[in-house]
Amino acid sequence: MISCAKCEQEINDDYIVAETKNYHIDHLLCEVCKQSLLGKTYIKKDRIYYCEDDFYASFAKMCCKCKELIKKDTLKIGEFYYHVEHFTCNSCLKPLATYEDLKSKDALIKKLIMTCYACDSNVYHIRCYKCSLCKNQINNG
Repeated sequence: MISCAKCEQEINDDYIVAETKNYHIDHLLCEVCKQSLLGKTYIKKDRIYYCEDDFYASFAKMCCKCKELIKKDTLKIGEFYYHVEHFTCNSCLKPLATYEDLKSKDALIKKLIMTCYACDSNVYHIRCYKCSLCKNQINNG
């Protein structure tokens, strides 16, 4: 006998298997749109299931450069979020980070020369970053 992980009742029709648990089709739903997740890509966060579209609409950050949702490999610099490939120097347009840099914050910091133009202190602001290639100031795009 197969039983539903949500209602614990016997399943006699089609069902969904999610993380080795069985569900009636109408018992495994996206938390936001309430649609069945049968045949859909879903993401689980904090024990709650979401269809892919609603998950990203609810939790993904927006790239400050292209204004699109970031679905993977979010790069946060100061208060701004970027797709890695969009974190570029505004003057020379060369990338300032790679996917490898995301593995180590120290590697990313080494690529950026940080000097505070305003106060010449060790407190760094987003306006204080400059490109290590062309030496021009970096801003949020």
